[in-house]
Amino acid sequence: MNQSPFLHSPPRKRLGFFSRLLDQASAAERYRLVTEQIQHAEAHGFDTAWVAQHHFHEAEGGLPAPLVFLSHVAARTQRIRLGTGIVTLPMENPIRVAEDAVVLDLLSGGRLEFGVGTGGTPESFTAFGLRSDDRARIYAQHLAVLRNAWAGLPLPGGDRLYPAGPQLLPRIWQATFSAAGAERAGLAGDGLMLSRTQPRSAEAPDASLADIQNPLIDTYLAALPAGTAPRILGSRTLFVAEDRQRALQLADVGLRRSLARAAAANPGGPASQWGPDAPLAQLLAAYDVHVGTPDEVIASLRADTALARVTDISFQVHSIDPPHADILRSIALTAQYVAPALGWWRDDAPVPPATASAPVPVPALARFFWSDALMTSAWNPSETDDVIDQLAGIQPGSHLDAVRRHRLQARAQAQQSYLALLAPRAPLSSQWPLNERLAVAAFVAALHQQPQVQRFYRDALATQASLALGKAIDGEAAQGLARGPYGQYPQGPLSAEDQAGPVYAVAAQNRAVLGERLSAGLAHAHLLAFHPRDAKPAHLQALLDAGWSATDIVVLSQLVSFLAFQIRVVAGLRLLQAHPAPSASAPQPTAEENAA
Repeated sequence: MNQSPFLHSPPRKRLGFFSRLLDQASAAERYRLVTEQIQHAEAHGFDTAWVAQHHFHEAEGGLPAPLVFLSHVAARTQRIRLGTGIVTLPMENPIRVAEDAVVLDLLSGGRLEFGVGTGGTPESFTAFGLRSDDRARIYAQHLAVLRNAWAGLPLPGGDRLYPAGPQLLPRIWQATFSAAGAERAGLAGDGLMLSRTQPRSAEAPDASLADIQNPLIDTYLAALPAGTAPRILGSRTLFVAEDRQRALQLADVGLRRSLARAAAANPGGPASQWGPDAPLAQLLAAYDVHVGTPDEVIASLRADTALARVTDISFQVHSIDPPHADILRSIALTAQYVAPALGWWRDDAPVPPATASAPVPVPALARFFWSDALMTSAWNPSETDDVIDQLAGIQPGSHLDAVRRHRLQARAQAQQSYLALLAPRAPLSSQWPLNERLAVAAFVAALHQQPQVQRFYRDALATQASLALGKAIDGEAAQGLARGPYGQYPQGPLSAEDQAGPVYAVAAQNRAVLGERLSAGLAHAHLLAFHPRDAKPAHLQALLDAGWSATDIVVLSQLVSFLAFQIRVVAGLRLLQAHPAPSASAPQPTAEENAA
């Protein structure tokens, strides 16, 4: 018997998104933005989403009530598991926490992962009538009460928790910096949560994060009861972008903001000694940050030997905290390129071979769209699922399916064009990012006013871009609608067909959201759709001036042309489907066409 090439693949890691809700915004806006980020992570196949609890200090974290927030998120997601990373248990009433957690778990369909720790800044304890140096003792007491409550055991006074939560006992995670904490988690059979960064000791100031955390993993594994499967979550700071310079620029801004806060909070600490002009490389190392293009962060993460041993990976953008749109793009790139290189794949994707040493990108459009018939579950086609069939609503075995099978080569070439332009795999000849491709596709589809295609690309854009970008595209499409084609032919017989028409320009209020590059791309797409006769070298120069490379301009033009073709084919097939010929019989494919 031939063995599957996937038989000896390494265990699949779970992929998580972590947030401390530190977006540069009001509290209400932070909650809205992080909800959107978690929805975005779910759309890209992430397995878990984690939020931290912080009291009082909005620069440390923006969420004092994680279970309330996760209840809100649970109502807006379907699959992704929701975790606390962490609940600061010493400052909480353990019975109330147990009650709230059980209700959340039941309402979310059993999706809660419960992380706890002693955490919290020392000054936070005073408001609760506690002393920070008493936190370890209180933590142990509260954790014991929590376990007993969930197990349905009698509480002081004889009452029992209703509803009980025994299902949550194997989903407890303990966060720690110390070997003693790792041993405590192991002995209890809990999961171990490892931080994105840790303080260095005076004896080993240059130790890597792996140097510190590998011994914790060793201690944890040694303490686990026999037969208990380890659960180890490694959290890391990760920010990915196509443009390395932009990634470093945003990292520089965010890390210096964190450095200034740390220096103000601890005037005699390391942050004060480094000074505001510390080199960025020093800050990246000090905060254990992985930043750059997909290839760069894959290389740096692969060098982390502790990360290779975890069962769960959780990525966060702190302490860079870039703008919301950049966070969304980093999430997409993480799922598409970075996480597959570290042992993760989507549950619905093929398992990568054990020998894979390169990133295994997941074509974005081949994973995240919604079909007409499945508006509540993800459509996950393979590369052979025909997008035109999906858009036209063609069912296997139907008359139109037979008609299309008569042109197998044309059908395959149309599908490959779609994949090359809108589900590109690395390495790419063009660096034009996917979110901008989808923005142009949604814009062009809206201009053509074919409802199924328009909704298809608009929904796709929502998985890759911010709400603000989506709204800007909607606004531009509305103001760019026209009939066309317009323009002037060279002087001659065709001049009789010259027709003047509106000249499109991006609205000022949307240009700030779209940026100069994408604004120029939309203008070019509108030109090709409605004013092809008027295209001149000056229009290409406008794209170059806005930062488009010659290769990207070719891909942009190909995309607009392909969409016009795709939309016309879909419209024609839908018309044929609505008005079938009563006695039509489909021609049979020839042997040559079947072999093509």
